[in-house]
Order: sequence, then structure tokens, then C-alpha cells
Amino acid sequence: MRKPKTIARSAIIILTNLLKLILSTFILRENHNTGMAKEKQKTKKEKLFTEKGRDEAHEAWTASVREFEEQKAKMDSGKKPGGEKEGCVGEGKKDPVHQVAPQKPSAAKPLEKPVNSVMNCCAEGLAVAMRLGETEVATKIVLDHISQVLDAIVDREVRRGVRDPDTLVNLALEATPRVTLNVLTRRLDDDGNHSLHYAVYVEDYEMVSFMVSEARRADKFAEFVTRANDRGQTALDFAVCCTKDPRIPDYVKTLLGEATEILVMTWIFTCCVMILFSIPTVSSTFLLENEMSFSVVFTIHGCWWLFKTVLRAI
Repeated sequence: MRKPKTIARSAIIILTNLLKLILSTFILRENHNTGMAKEKQKTKKEKLFTEKGRDEAHEAWTASVREFEEQKAKMDSGKKPGGEKEGCVGEGKKDPVHQVAPQKPSAAKPLEKPVNSVMNCCAEGLAVAMRLGETEVATKIVLDHISQVLDAIVDREVRRGVRDPDTLVNLALEATPRVTLNVLTRRLDDDGNHSLHYAVYVEDYEMVSFMVSEARRADKFAEFVTRANDRGQTALDFAVCCTKDPRIPDYVKTLLGEATEILVMTWIFTCCVMILFSIPTVSSTFLLENEMSFSVVFTIHGCWWLFKTVLRAI
């Protein structure tokens, strides 16, 4: 039979180990959620959970962008903020006694990038990865999300009784453009900013190029580049404040110009097709009202049907 001291000592050891296990589990859980917890705490501190707080943050962002553009314009034009002019006393001959010694040109102070509080405090995984400069992680998040959505679509069709592999593959291929656009333009914060906004804001050129290539592959380039947030801001509105990578502003301008041209040409083509498709009806009405023969009307419709067939084949 064990002595009471031995039993007490064993009980203490067991309780200590149990306490260590509970404490280690708690610490691991806290370490796992540290990043998200800090972001949420930061968001709560800045009152970004409320619409009023987000409006105030947007106003501060707009004001800082305006000031940034003014300072950048002054630096580009070579003007000094104080408007002081360098020179010596009087004109003509310089006074050798009071002559001002030439000063060394001081290095220009780098412009501070305007801070968007909403985007800096976003705890979404994709946004955090891009802010930390983890382009590979952000790329993997986008591709995994697209794959998960496509797998869910295929699984849903399988549950409905679709078993043919070719049919499932065709369904996935048909859904890929729509799914890709939805994933790339998914809302990452309460202002409606999506992945392109964040990639341009953090000046991740590789991430911007990757998402543009994915949008082109899905034939959704124009819709993706021109998609604005809830405040009507496109990626170009965030590109004007780039201070690290000078390639991004020109690249985004080129992308937006190309996308706008595509949308305009699509709109013109749609209008032309609608007008052309309305010609048979108008012509038939005109001919019948003027008591033209049925053979003439039939010939016009036949020629129009042949034209549409050729147009679709092209």
C-alpha cells in the first residue's frame, strides 16, 4: 500500500502536467490567431466597423491623396514649397563682403505614401498576404479559391446525378470564366475593394501581373480591370500614390485604357448587331404596308438568314 506522501506527490505531478498541457494548448491557439487578433483589434480601435468610421477614414485618405499629388506636382515642376528664390544682394556686381556662399543641394525628402486605414486594417487572408509581401502565398490563395469553387460546382452536379466525366469537365470549363472573375473581384473589406485594388495599393507588381493574366485567360480582362469599389474607385485611384515601384502607375493606366477600349468596342458591336437584327422586321413591315409581293419579302428574309449564318461562322 502506498504511503500518503507518495500519493500526494503523484497527484501533484499529474495536476502539474495537466496544467502544462492546457497552458501549452492555449498558447498555441493564441499564437495561431495572433495575426488576425491584432488586425481586428486595430480595426476596432480605429472604429472601422461602423459606416461613420469608414467614411471618416475615406475622407482622410482622399485629403492625404490630394496633398500627395500637390507635393508630387511641386517636386516634378522643380518649385519649392516656400517659393524662396536663391540669389545674392543686388544685381550686377556681387558684393564680395556680403556675398552668400554657395550651398550644397540638399537631398529631396521622399514623399510619404498616403495611408488607407480600411485597407491597412483588413484581416482577410489575401489582403494580409499582399501587405506582408508574400506574393507566392497570395497567388496560392487565389488559385486554391478558384479550384475550391469549381470543385463545389462539380460535386453539386454529381449529387444531382450527373456521372458522365465529359459532361462534368464541360461544366467546369464553362464555369471557369465566371468563377475566376468572381474570385478576383471578391470583396475583401467593407468598402468593396477587391484583389486588384490591394495589389496596386501595396505596389505588388508581380501580383498585379498574375491577376491580369488570369483575367485574360478567363476572357474577363475588361470587367476585372474596370471593376470599381463601393465608392467608385478603380485601381487607377490607388496607383497615383505609388512611391516604391514606379512601374505600377503607367502599367495600370495602360491596362485601364485597353479595358475601356474593349468595353467601348463591345458596346458599339452590340448596338450594330441589334440594329442589323431589327432590319428584317422593319423591312417586312414596310413591304407589306406597300403591298409588295410575298416573294420579295421571302427573298429578303432568306438573304438575311444567310448573312447571320456567315456572321456566326466568322
